[in-house]
Amino acid sequence: MIGSCCFTSLKDIKEGECSNLSCQIVHISKVYKDRWYLFVWDGTEMPPCNILVKSERLPLCVEPEMLPTYMLRKFPTFGSVLRIIVDRVSEKQAIHCLQPGQHVKLLNLFFQVNMGLWNATFTPSTKMQYTMSREMEAFSPQRMCGEKFSPRWNPIARCISRSHSEITGVAHDDAPFVSLMDILTYHNVTAKFRCVVRFIQVYPRDVRKLRDINGNIKLVAILEDATARIHASLYADEGEKFFGCDESDEEALVKKLNRLLGGEEMEKVPRNPPWVQCCLFSFYKHKMDQWESRRFRIFDTWINAS
Repeated sequence: MIGSCCFTSLKDIKEGECSNLSCQIVHISKVYKDRWYLFVWDGTEMPPCNILVKSERLPLCVEPEMLPTYMLRKFPTFGSVLRIIVDRVSEKQAIHCLQPGQHVKLLNLFFQVNMGLWNATFTPSTKMQYTMSREMEAFSPQRMCGEKFSPRWNPIARCISRSHSEITGVAHDDAPFVSLMDILTYHNVTAKFRCVVRFIQVYPRDVRKLRDINGNIKLVAILEDATARIHASLYADEGEKFFGCDESDEEALVKKLNRLLGGEEMEKVPRNPPWVQCCLFSFYKHKMDQWESRRFRIFDTWINAS
């Protein structure tokens, strides 16, 4: 059991180990009759995970379904939010007194990774303590990250400081970087964004199936950063721009996808996808239900020649 004076930031957690965490309660959700989720945050980013799954489609979140936008707007847009799975009766009784916004110390949490997503569970020796007011100052976003605003595209540029590889290029180098949580919670349905992400999975994986019956490139990618995962599509002329090679050159397509996905071969695991820059725009499929039908598409982005 870890001493109660030794705390680990989310950026330093390790899979398969127990740690103490000082954090803020962001959200509490009852998903099933016997399962609750605690969403907690300490302002730091959890380590990116290797992708160990070969063929199964990766989920977007730990919980069964992504929370609706109005709930996500209460989440911080930088740093990672950890999901703590609560199953035992005694644990559920303990969380009834918790409220979003409270700061707590959780002692002896067990950290694990499933499908490339971090989560934590209580152990028999897990304890919970409230944080004193003087200790809450460390959670102030202004102390962690000064906000910067730009008129370019949207005024939500945060402290997105993660470096990215030169694998991709974009046509809008002057646009600010934003997080995927910024994008998910943006107040307009349609907008344009620039972000730093990992391409953790693409469909179809077979380059011979990249084109639809009309000959247009049609691909869906799962993008990830420290704040969220999203689906983003790549279609038609933007797909041609993205790959930048002749449609008959399957070898070149495979090589570029392998670089993007962080492996010598798409089907091999583990993979460690690189951080790349990417431009996205959001749109809706149904005018009468714009938010529910909101989607994301990659544009003005390309894979550089190796």
